[in-house]
Amino acid sequence: TDDDPIAVMNEIARRFEDTDPFQGASVTFGSADLLVELAGDSLDAVRGPVLDVIRGTPGVVWTKTLFIYSEPWRARP
Repeated sequence: TDDDPIAVMNEIARRFEDTDPFQGASVTFGSADLLVELAGDSLDAVRGPVLDVIRGTPGVVWTKTLFIYSEPWRARP
């Protein structure tokens, strides 16, 4: 980020509100300032939020995206 990482993390969380696919965010140290976890039933369910919400948040300079597939760890309603 080019700003306070905690402020940027809070802005990302605010933009998602309580909706899927946002699962949480953490401030990190190293090559990235923030780690944002998204989850969805398909790649399309998380691709849009990465492109639209995260990359469009003020203070986000660049993103590096990693997609991992795993079986659901919790039951979906």
